[in-house]
Amino acid sequence: MKSSIVKIGNSQGLRIPKTILNQINMHGPVVIEVKNNSLVITPDDALSGRELAIMSEAALSKTWDTPEEDEAWKDLMSVKL
Repeated sequence: MKSSIVKIGNSQGLRIPKTILNQINMHGPVVIEVKNNSLVITPDDALSGRELAIMSEAALSKTWDTPEEDEAWKDLMSVKL
């Protein structure tokens, strides 16, 4: 399939048809690199700052270090491995 580079504001862009994006199941943030004189577009799988914060020990301890959580997990805590 052919496409054209088009003006988008002060930049230029390439329109990728939805059918192609659906075929490769690519949506959301991407990383664009030049390899062997070609553009390579891959999904950006890096965790966002928000995702990292959610997984941080401090954030989890605020949510999980409660009497309600202790009660919910008490049966599992007594299991010997």
